[in-house]
Amino acid sequence: MPSFFERAGWGKIEKQKESKTQWKYELQLMSDEKKPAFSRHLEAGFLAGQFELLYGTVAEATMEKKRNGIKLHIHIDPF
Repeated sequence: MPSFFERAGWGKIEKQKESKTQWKYELQLMSDEKKPAFSRHLEAGFLAGQFELLYGTVAEATMEKKRNGIKLHIHIDPF
């Protein structure tokens, strides 16, 4: 996914933590952005959709704004 995010112009994404039902990613803002210039709901929804396809269950993405980026939390229903 990191290469897709960069090619799509969405920024640099990096996995921070992983557990059985939760993943945490950090999406770094573009170098010329001081604060998010637009909503990142598209990126969050894309990640949730990818996890739904991978695990065949419902996934949800939440966002947490940080100083130089956004933390994306992906949660899936336990199997």
